[in-house]
Amino acid sequence: MAFNYLFGYVPNNEEGEEFIKNLKKFLNKDGYKMVLKGQHLDQSKLPPGKNWRHFTRGQPRKYSKYTRIYFTRR
Repeated sequence: MAFNYLFGYVPNNEEGEEFIKNLKKFLNKDGYKMVLKGQHLDQSKLPPGKNWRHFTRGQPRKYSKYTRIYFTRR
């Protein structure tokens, strides 16, 4: 299953969440699946004692500065 990377550098703030919410609202869910991933680790959001080495498969969105949005056909 190949994912198409369409949106990058969507800010991880209220404006970005509103954008994602609207994408989900109008997405053709019968034909496409949307996947969200974190992009660029935000050191200020990390809990004490954590660093990038703790996230071998990518950091959670809550610790990211931006969000990447991928789409795939169902």
